[in-house]
Formats: sequence, structure tokens, C-alpha cells
Amino acid sequence: MSQRKARQVIPDTLDGEAIVHVELTRGQWAIVDAADWPAIRETFGELWAATPRKGGKFGAGRNLKTLDGRRLNYSLGKAVLQPKQGLYVTVKNGDSLDNRRHNLQVEGMALPHNPGAVPVCLATDEDRAAYERQREKAQRGRRAKPEAHALPEHVARRQAEHYRRVSERNQRSGGIPDRGRCQRRADGPELTVKPKVGPEHDSMNTLQAVLVAELRRAEGVGQAGAE
Repeated sequence: MSQRKARQVIPDTLDGEAIVHVELTRGQWAIVDAADWPAIRETFGELWAATPRKGGKFGAGRNLKTLDGRRLNYSLGKAVLQPKQGLYVTVKNGDSLDNRRHNLQVEGMALPHNPGAVPVCLATDEDRAAYERQREKAQRGRRAKPEAHALPEHVARRQAEHYRRVSERNQRSGGIPDRGRCQRRADGPELTVKPKVGPEHDSMNTLQAVLVAELRRAEGVGQAGAE
């Protein structure tokens, strides 16, 4: 298994300040204060990548795994200032590779703390415990079975009365109170009607009953003439 190539870190001075040049991918280099680099290397490691920006420029960042298992693109500027969730870090001089502390500023609006979105390398024991409680609560919500929806008693009575009246009306009209279509029996020419139940089908059931009566009368006349 091949190992990643070690990045070079070169100490230097710039404007009278101690800095380090951190080698990135794509042949790019980032600048960090020498005082901040040991903590960044200890927490995040020294393997940083060049991330493309608008205008052909580059920034410095790397992917970090969060407590909920997602991948988070974390910039080197964030590693220096470590702002709250929802905030982002911008540079003052327009050079995203210059991550000296005095060149960085925090912008945006802080969001409520979400322990699941905390990088694993930055998570405290409190964050881990809060995330476990959050996950257990979500699992209990998924396991809980929703209660069956029951109609109010007065609505159920009205519905039952309505269907009773529809059934009686269908029986008086010569139909059979069952769902289905007007169809011919396989053992003979007699027709049966299976009207649909419901207020939206009342007119259709009446029409079916009339049509069946006419067909029966026509068949009776035809049989009498044949005899």
C-alpha cells in the first residue's frame, strides 16, 4: 500500500514575522503564522490540499469526517480561527493562501450548535455525548408506530347512516348493494347490477338501474315474439 508523500513545511519570516510555508497539492504553498502551526499540525495534520477558487486562484483546505459520518471541507483559515458553526473565514488582502491570523476575519451568522456536524478531530466529550443522545432520540422516533387515525364518533355515525340510506335506495331500485359494474352472468342472459356506494355514484346507479330495466323489458319482448 502506497503512502502519501510528506508535505514540506519551511520556516521563514515575512514583514518581520515568523511564518511557515506549507506545501499543498497542485504546486501551491500556503502561509501560516509560526505560532499557530504546531496546534494545527497536532489537531488536523500537515496534509493540506490546494482548493480551486474563482478567478484561477487557490485556497488551502482538507476533508474532515464529522461525528455523523459526513465529509466536511475545512479550510486552513478555519483551522486557524476555529469559528462557530455557520460562520466562515475570509481574507483581507484577497490572497486565500495567506492564512496569517491578522489577515483573517470571521463573517456570517452563527447557527445553533449541531453536535453531529462537529469534526471528529475537534469533538469534545460533551459533543460526543450530545450526539449520542440526538441519535437515540431519532431512532426512538423511527421505531415508534403511528397511532391509527380514528374518525370522531359523530362523523362515524353520519357516515354509517349515509351508507345505510344508499344501500336501501339501491335495493329499491333493483340493484345489489355491492361495488362493481353492470355485467352479464356467464350462465345466461340475465343482467345484474353491482352499483357503487357513495354520494358521487348515486346518479350513475340510478342510470344503471333504468338501463337494466329497459334491457330486461326488450329481452322479454324478444323472447315472446320468438315463441
